[in-house]
Amino acid sequence: MTHFTEVSPTFLKSDDALNKCDWLGADVKARVARTVVVLALAAAAALLPWPAFAQLPPHAPGTICVTQFFWCWAQPPGPPGYACGCPSQYGFVPGYLG
Repeated sequence: MTHFTEVSPTFLKSDDALNKCDWLGADVKARVARTVVVLALAAAAALLPWPAFAQLPPHAPGTICVTQFFWCWAQPPGPPGYACGCPSQYGFVPGYLG
């Protein structure tokens, strides 16, 4: 057997969880909206492309050939910024002297 308790509309209005203020003074709807916006911005920032820089060993300028994904020792060395290439298992990969 189920018993129902009558609740006055005044009690519901004053005790509604969505109208309560938290300890910072902001209502719950605003906090949820703010949380959703912050999470969406964080997700968008995580998806932005960031340049990846290879960890290059200490070297004299122009002695390392830097490609898009890896580096190799330049054969022969030259002025920084000039075109060069690195051998790979798929063939010659173009890069620049760094």
